[in-house]
Amino acid sequence: MKHLLIFITMHLLFFKASAQIGSGVSSICHTEVKTTKIKITDDIDPNSLQVFEKLKFLKKKITTVESKYFNADGNYNSSTKFISHENAYPAWYVPASETISTESGMLSYYEKDNKYLTGGWPGGAKITDTNVEYGTDKETRKRYGFKKYSNKERNDFNTFNREIQKTGLLSFYSFYVPNKNERKDFEREGYRVYTSKEFISIENNTHSLVWNLNNYSLVQKFYDSGQLLKIITSQYHYNEVFNEYLISNQEAINLLTFTTGDCYEEVRNTTYSNYRNDCQNKAFSRSKSVEDDRKTLSIYPNPTDKNITITFPSYSLSSLIEVRDLSGKLLVSESSKPRTTSLTMHLDNNPSGIYIVRVIQDKSVLTKKFVKL
Repeated sequence: MKHLLIFITMHLLFFKASAQIGSGVSSICHTEVKTTKIKITDDIDPNSLQVFEKLKFLKKKITTVESKYFNADGNYNSSTKFISHENAYPAWYVPASETISTESGMLSYYEKDNKYLTGGWPGGAKITDTNVEYGTDKETRKRYGFKKYSNKERNDFNTFNREIQKTGLLSFYSFYVPNKNERKDFEREGYRVYTSKEFISIENNTHSLVWNLNNYSLVQKFYDSGQLLKIITSQYHYNEVFNEYLISNQEAINLLTFTTGDCYEEVRNTTYSNYRNDCQNKAFSRSKSVEDDRKTLSIYPNPTDKNITITFPSYSLSSLIEVRDLSGKLLVSESSKPRTTSLTMHLDNNPSGIYIVRVIQDKSVLTKKFVKL
């Protein structure tokens, strides 16, 4: 199913590329409200279900502000600002206040600490992936997790970036109907195509797409061996800001079964509102900012003949500062108080050589070498 959805999405995106919908739009943002609930028939006894299945009866809701824009370099960026939720996350999970996707990687900002995790780190957990770095933003003082793209992820981004530069940002939201030549391309790929004044239908044995030209809607259905699995209905309304019919509501119905064999519907509804074109373009490279944060770990004097003063980023929790030799042997270790930004260490008794300072805050580690004369 996932591969099928990707296929249809990219297929439609390819056709929109020829139209370059809203190609002059450099930014678009809107409010998004997602709700999830289930529907069952009256003859299903909820008491017969597993505990994890009973949790499905809780209505879930998430409200965010979504932004898509081209940065100063012309690359596609996007951000999600978290507003509120109902039953969407467990009590121990702290959602990111904002997640930003750039050409360098994924940056997640956190405004609240997590009382359930060691070190108070926000989110669900800190991972030790070498592509993930943690720290505190020097300007906002928010804690962040930054995940660099792998080579494959970077290549995927570059491919997607080129497509969006061709299609324009409105291709995510606009009501677009394949023209005559594009419908012929569908036919060559084995689809059955039907056209009238009111409807355009494109289908095969696994999925169908029906555009209603009167009420500006698109209905997609997905099948497996003739059995209906999913229905997605998208409704569009005219937007004066962008002078286009943009999506206003989307309902996705998944037809599923409990472990008892009883059928139910999972209904996911998304509303789109407050479209604007004044989104703030975040013209920065997070990878560069991370390097800047690394440089905030400084040692003075370096070289030294006895003592050193270590300056490091401010953390909301205490930090552990270590001095090790090049073999990794621990020589000196001290703890700093929360919000401390410097510490002096006495090294009179250590022989001449090259040493390594490590500043550890939970699983975030900053390192720097110095020379003892």
